[in-house]
Amino acid sequence: MLCILHLAHYPPELDPSRPHVVKIKVGKWESNSVTLTPARRSASRSFPSDGCNISGIVIDAAPKLSQEILDRLAATKSEADFNRAVESIPRPDPQPAANVRLMLQGQSIFRQTFTNAQGQFWFSGLPAGTYRIDSDEWSSPRLGRTAIGKARIKLDGDRSVELQLRADFINLRGRIKDATGKPVAKAKVTAVEVEDQSVQHPPDFEPAKYSAISNAEGFYELWHLEPMNWLRLLPYLNKGKPNDKMGWASSVDVLVEASGLVQDKAKVPRVPLVAEEQIDQARKLLKAYAQMMRRAGQPEPREQENLYFPPSKGNTVMVDDIVLEPAGGGSGTPPKPAVPDRESASSSRTMPWVSLLLVRATVPSLKELELEAYAYLAEDSDPAVKSGNWEIRSARQNRRAAVLPADWPSSPARAVSTRPATPRPQMRRVRLGSEALRRAGDLEPGEYLLAWIVAGQRVSNVVSFRIGPNDDANSRPLLEIEAVEALPGQTLPLLGVRARRDREADPAPKFSDVAFPGLTIDGQPRRWKAMKWAGPDRPLTVGEQATYLKDLTNSLDPHVEPGRSHDVSAAVGSLHSATIRLAVSDKEELAWDRTTFKLRPQYEESLRGRVIGLDGRPGLGYEVYLEYETGGGRGRIDHASTDDQGRYVFHSRPAVEFAVETHPSGQGQPSLRVSGVVLAPGKTRELDLDLTARFQIGGRVVDPAGKPVSGREVMSTWKSTDGQQEFEQFVTTDAQGKYQIGSPLPIASYVGLSGTGEQPRPYHDVHAPSDKVDFVVKQGG
Repeated sequence: MLCILHLAHYPPELDPSRPHVVKIKVGKWESNSVTLTPARRSASRSFPSDGCNISGIVIDAAPKLSQEILDRLAATKSEADFNRAVESIPRPDPQPAANVRLMLQGQSIFRQTFTNAQGQFWFSGLPAGTYRIDSDEWSSPRLGRTAIGKARIKLDGDRSVELQLRADFINLRGRIKDATGKPVAKAKVTAVEVEDQSVQHPPDFEPAKYSAISNAEGFYELWHLEPMNWLRLLPYLNKGKPNDKMGWASSVDVLVEASGLVQDKAKVPRVPLVAEEQIDQARKLLKAYAQMMRRAGQPEPREQENLYFPPSKGNTVMVDDIVLEPAGGGSGTPPKPAVPDRESASSSRTMPWVSLLLVRATVPSLKELELEAYAYLAEDSDPAVKSGNWEIRSARQNRRAAVLPADWPSSPARAVSTRPATPRPQMRRVRLGSEALRRAGDLEPGEYLLAWIVAGQRVSNVVSFRIGPNDDANSRPLLEIEAVEALPGQTLPLLGVRARRDREADPAPKFSDVAFPGLTIDGQPRRWKAMKWAGPDRPLTVGEQATYLKDLTNSLDPHVEPGRSHDVSAAVGSLHSATIRLAVSDKEELAWDRTTFKLRPQYEESLRGRVIGLDGRPGLGYEVYLEYETGGGRGRIDHASTDDQGRYVFHSRPAVEFAVETHPSGQGQPSLRVSGVVLAPGKTRELDLDLTARFQIGGRVVDPAGKPVSGREVMSTWKSTDGQQEFEQFVTTDAQGKYQIGSPLPIASYVGLSGTGEQPRPYHDVHAPSDKVDFVVKQGG
């Protein structure tokens, strides 16, 4: 039996800066003494005196159950020796991870930095609070695959952190539907860690949460969940029962929120965080345990039949479809899903929401386009907002016309008041900057749509504008209102109010009157519950305009019922607006989101091409990584997925030398890596990644008597003659012990057996075609 103890739970608190000698006593049994050495710390660095500081180091130290360790476990002579050997599985020598991008997220703070050549990093001048640190994907030279790091820190003073990169994080993938079987888009999906009752948690323990938003087809994917330790799988494999449902495993509950729909709490999926990798490691451990028991003359343990494991592929666990019911038990078409809290699936940090109002709906050119952007944030700072881009599409075809950077003022022009439950929005008057205008070029006259995009996700309403002469300027009403998409978590749209004074003879309403107009909704006058004005209370001057965004939720008496459409008109003194419809379904937003699902990201393209699979067809769903060489190994800096034509694209990358690697989604093999890819400034490099299996090698794996050995894994590495291309592929022998490997390259630099069992001498520089690459292993190997 193996128990893992967290010494932070054993008072009095230990000094983490010095070594400690530890001995454990259980009943009459007493362990040997071990010395706990302090964690590696980063070099000293001076910090500003105000605020808290984080210093740390990022290391590549993920455990790996090597064949050497398995052989040592199998060679033990008793169960007690085996358990001691398991407890002493060595942690690999940690290697500093250089040039890893780290993202720090607090309640109102978002910062990022890169580790130096020694793997060190610093964040300084932070207020006390709880923070997350997430790393970008990083290619581990020791493990030969991608690893990432994650940490949660409660900061009340200076802290030193050791962030360990892991390669075995789990992804969850599933789909949200309504009772009629239709996909539910824009639902918020949250996986909440189930508290392990067998572990003593600190008083301030908070379960981990991972969030994502379902796409137009109802699909969602939650990234980088911490898996269960594979050591805990061993007793389940050996003594578990099919109906246990792995209740003892590290698990998450998958919760869904969607406007107008509810999830049956009795049917919330509880998903064990166990995928193929953890199961494979545990099976290897069980095999070594069985070899030890057989050698000791004890009954040989075996894996129980029909055990429950969640369906998985690679490191991705497939979650059963989640069906939502109409709220209140009703039927029919559910209301439009509200836009939930925006959260990144890889980092779980909260995204902002921006409500946009156009100052003028018709402009002669993009240079004259002006917006009022109301950013809904937890605090006054808005780092996540500034990391986004404007996206412009043609209104007729919803095709992308431009993706542009924005210049955000450093301080708000003014704040507007909303109901207390809503974060206080900060209003910015925004124009397109010179860099945005340069990239956009000359857009032809016509109708366009515009939205704000952060991390590839729409985090604003969609506004429509026209480029062309303003022929109807004199015919426009002096008081206009418009519906603006609902705030996150709400089903009632906002109301934009705009009043103008073009001529001396026009009425001159006060700013306060425009901010709280008289509203008639569904033929019934409504009054504001609270009217507090803090702005300039004077009449509009000639040529002046006042624009305000109003949240109608619980703001009017009688209240406005959410979840259905309403007819609204406004009056300010002698000015009266036209009647508009506050609709449940926003056609422009829904059309935008449906189109987004089909569009590729379109920024300034640096590298693009196609992936061709082993069968010579376009590689649908392949993962493509952009890498650069570092002193500590390969560092991945960007990631793309191929579409149904096998196409991929990378945007706005620096003009330096990279390597590009691709493999099928959820699988590490087959993989093709091309190095020496040089990008040029202002130009798009074309690079096709062709994995077509034009060359074949094969053979058999047999025992000394010539009998076939099935299920052995054959590993191969192929390299091009110029050394710039490298291909890897694993296959498994069939019932006749045969295998065949296809490759786009003609020479296999390495062919050998992997996994457990005897490792005969591998082959080198095998030229295809060849069907005589045979291996002989001992019986049972």
